[in-house]
Amino acid sequence: MKILLALVCLTAGTALGQSGAARPPVADCFKVHALLRADEAHYWADWTNTCPYTIDAVYVLVTFQDKFRNYVGDGVWPMYFVAPGAHHVNRFSVSSEISDFASVRLRKITADAREGLRSSDRHAMRAKLPSGFVGDPGASKIVRLAGAEP
Repeated sequence: MKILLALVCLTAGTALGQSGAARPPVADCFKVHALLRADEAHYWADWTNTCPYTIDAVYVLVTFQDKFRNYVGDGVWPMYFVAPGAHHVNRFSVSSEISDFASVRLRKITADAREGLRSSDRHAMRAKLPSGFVGDPGASKIVRLAGAEP
């Protein structure tokens, strides 16, 4: 029983010591090693969590370009509860609004949900919509509000 009590005290002391230490920001330790176009509708992402803690949520914002390096659209891939040391290569789908992309580039890594989940299409946010219409931040489509006049 004394040994068990000593282990509990030692574990609790270690946990308290670690929780007081400064945690590096997610953007500094979540690393995207490569982004590669797979085909016209998919791309691969090679990433690692080098943070010494489990990341609750990370949002990786990317930009798509055509073969002339012109902007074609934006995207985001969220990841939740990413364990320390995790390393994966994932295949992601490209939004149907984005066509003919030649490359995908890392724009930003953030842990801020509002920044990561708001509409990713910068050009659509600037577009003037007709009265009674609102942009859909999830898919960057324009939808008509119920009861609105055309």
